[in-house]
Amino acid sequence: MIIPLYVLALVFLVPVAGVGIMGALKSKQLFAYGGAFSAFLATAVFWGGFALILLTTWSMLAGVDWTTPLLDLSVFLSPPV
Repeated sequence: MIIPLYVLALVFLVPVAGVGIMGALKSKQLFAYGGAFSAFLATAVFWGGFALILLTTWSMLAGVDWTTPLLDLSVFLSPPV
């Protein structure tokens, strides 16, 4: 059984999607019901940081071969010779 490297990408994608969804809900509530200038400023800083982290991650992982095996468990499952 071989576990490919893209499994780590899926594990990373779940919390990133959660943060993005929660941020979108917070932004929707902020713009729907209004708020102080500091709340709008904090939301803009949040989205700027979120975009910066996503772009940095994308650029750093551009050269990764995602088909490389992360774990090769076939060695443990084969009988000894």
